[in-house]
Parts: sequence; structure tokens; C-alpha cells
Amino acid sequence: MQARQLSGTSLDVDQIRSLFVFGLVLLFTVLSLLAWWSARRFARPLTHLSAAANRLTSGDFTARAALSRSLTRRSDETARLLRDFNVMAASLERLEHERRYSVAAIAHELRTPVTVLRGRLEAVRDGVLPAHPQELDKLIGHADLLSELIEDLQLLSLAEAGELRLELGPVEMQDVLIRLHADHLPTAQAQGVDLLLELCPEPVMVTGDRRRLQQVVHNLLTNALRHTPPHGTVWIKLEVEAGAVHIEIHNTGTGFTAEALNRAFERFYSGPDRERGRGGSGLGLAISKSLIEVHGGCMRLFNTETGAGCRSR
Repeated sequence: MQARQLSGTSLDVDQIRSLFVFGLVLLFTVLSLLAWWSARRFARPLTHLSAAANRLTSGDFTARAALSRSLTRRSDETARLLRDFNVMAASLERLEHERRYSVAAIAHELRTPVTVLRGRLEAVRDGVLPAHPQELDKLIGHADLLSELIEDLQLLSLAEAGELRLELGPVEMQDVLIRLHADHLPTAQAQGVDLLLELCPEPVMVTGDRRRLQQVVHNLLTNALRHTPPHGTVWIKLEVEAGAVHIEIHNTGTGFTAEALNRAFERFYSGPDRERGRGGSGLGLAISKSLIEVHGGCMRLFNTETGAGCRSR
């Protein structure tokens, strides 16, 4: 009887041992499957990310990391990494598009005066056009246009890179606006446009580069006069609000289109609000905005009930 009990006990221990081993194998299998699933879950997005990064470094700025429906709903580090990569890629694509557009626009802007200048010089050389002072003045004018474009590009590049040196000092804004109003008044009168100036009763002093601030207002006034129809009006207004100096220039006319409001500060932007062939390098607004920003201010465009305007602070 005792031997049977021992045999039964031994059998129970063997069964328990077998069940324990089976449980360990099952647990190991489950853990292996979970590890495989987790690795696949995290490795596949990273594989897509690596492929997109390789395309991006090869010059394909349309490359994006694939985001599955589950990844879109996730908020872990992997999902955030893929979303951030796609945002970066979109930004690079936009910058590349702007770079190509700028290069093409620069080539276009340079081609016209260079072609005219070359054609007239060849005509003078061949005796088709006489080399009289009037003709030479025209040639000098085209050379000046090229020089102005090159200087504007250099100024804009320095301002955007934060490398533009400013000669800071006290500037009385009333004096700046009075002088510029007087400079542009003959042009306004020739166009049949009223040029009005509204100043603060007390002196307004700012710290800045007088020459650059004059350049900003000059560019804005030139642009406003260019787009004001005959018998229209251009206003120049100076005011102080909460310790900040504001300069507003607005004019009567058709105003900005929605596209122009978003893109008018871009280099060489050519839209319905900019008429080519009427002078200027097409960089005036971009330069003005950059110069205001290097002074620590900001600039925005807006439409009014009677036309368009620009406000600088």
C-alpha cells in the first residue's frame, strides 16, 4: 500500500513538472510573438522613415514618411517623429520652390535690361544708332537699372541673414516723413494724385538707421503712388500707440487680392497688384519688410473700404 502511494506521488510530480515545462514554453512563445509584433510595429514606420530620408537627401523634396491609420491616431515618440519629419520635408520643399522661383525671377529681371543694353550697344557699334548724348543716357539708364537690382538683392540677402549693419542713432520721424512727402509730391501732382501727410502734434523720436528708415518709407510711397489711379489719394500717417510708433501709408484704388496679401512680400512676386514695366526691381516690399524687422518691428498689408494700406511698427 505504501509503495502505491509513493508511485502515485511520483506520477503527480512528473505531471506537474511537465505542465511547468509546457507553461514555460508557452510563455516563451507568447513573449516571442509579442516581441516580434512590437519590433514589427516600431520597425516598419522607421523603415518607411529611412526610405523617405534617403529620397530627401537625393533631392526628392516630395518625399514623405508613410503614416498608416493607426499611426495617425497614435501619440507616441515614433508617430511624432514621422509627423515632424513630414513637416520638415514640406518646409524644405517650399524653400526649394522659393529658391527656384527666385533664381528664375532674377534671371528674368536681369535678362531684359541686359538684352536692351546689348542691342543698343551693337546698334551704336554698327552705326545703326548714332552715339549722341541722348542715346548714351539711355544706355546709362539701363546700366543703372542693373546696378539697382544687384544692390537690392545684396541688401535683401544681408537683411534676411541678419548681417546688415545699421548705423543706429536718434531719428525724428516727423522730419523723415516731411522730407519724403516733399520728394514725392511732384510725382503725385504729375499723376493727379493728392499726397496727404498727417503727423503727431508732439515730436516722435526713435532709435534706428535714418537712411534705412527713409528707404522703407520711400519704397512704400513709390508702391502706393504706382497703384493709385488719377484723382486718387495717398495718405501718410504717423501715430504713437502704447509707446509704439506706427507709420501707415494707404491709398485709394482696387486694393490687394487675397493672393497678393499673402505673397506681396515675396521676392519678385508677380501678381495682378504688380505691373511690370513701370520701374523698380520688384523687391521694394520685401526689402521694406526686412528692414523694419531688423529694427525690431513688423509690417503688414491690409485692404480698406477705398483701397489698400500698409502699417509698420
